[in-house]
Amino acid sequence: MTVTDLLTTFEIITIIFTTYSILVSTPIYVSVLVYIRRLSDKPPFNSPFFTCFIALGIIDLICYWLYILKKLQFWDVTIPFFQPYGSPTTTCSIVYFIIWFTGMAQWELNILISLNRFVSLMFSNIYKTYWTNKHNRIYIAMVFAICFVATIQITWLPIQISPSIIVTETGNITKYTGPVFANSSDSAFYGWIWKGHIYTLLGICFFCYIPMFYKISRFEMKDQTKKKTI
Repeated sequence: MTVTDLLTTFEIITIIFTTYSILVSTPIYVSVLVYIRRLSDKPPFNSPFFTCFIALGIIDLICYWLYILKKLQFWDVTIPFFQPYGSPTTTCSIVYFIIWFTGMAQWELNILISLNRFVSLMFSNIYKTYWTNKHNRIYIAMVFAICFVATIQITWLPIQISPSIIVTETGNITKYTGPVFANSSDSAFYGWIWKGHIYTLLGICFFCYIPMFYKISRFEMKDQTKKKTI
């Protein structure tokens, strides 16, 4: 199989899976969010956890459609407001800021949900006092504020749609990707920020979920002991 054939096959596969996610996965996800939102005044959907879940779900959908927007360039779909390709534009900077803002918020909200489960199981009294619905809205607002402060400077950094040259047996093929950072130093800096979010989430999962699972197993053992006694 030639390089051109591999590239064509890859494009077809990505288009098929993307179409499936748009027509099947996305409507299912949206229906779940709508269902939870309609019952948000009734337990258990009126809890802080489900408020975080809805906020994360909305951000997930925004991130997904922004991902589709970036993917269009690779599929040779020309987007006029990103042009000229290969040169920094204000539109690219604004769109890339939104991509980074929502992407960071996605990770932060995942961390917030993890902390919500950890505190509710391990410190129930603290959870009832300091993680009410009012407190939860403040925590979510803090997440968006932190992400905004961390990413707003992207709006004045050089951002562009960058060309990628693919060498094939019949000649070179130019594919475009982006928006992306025009300067490698900016890309490296925000790359470390992104890695920091990932490592933080993994660390929280490791240090929080292990004692959570242990406590849950203790509850299950006590419940089994009670059943045997009865």
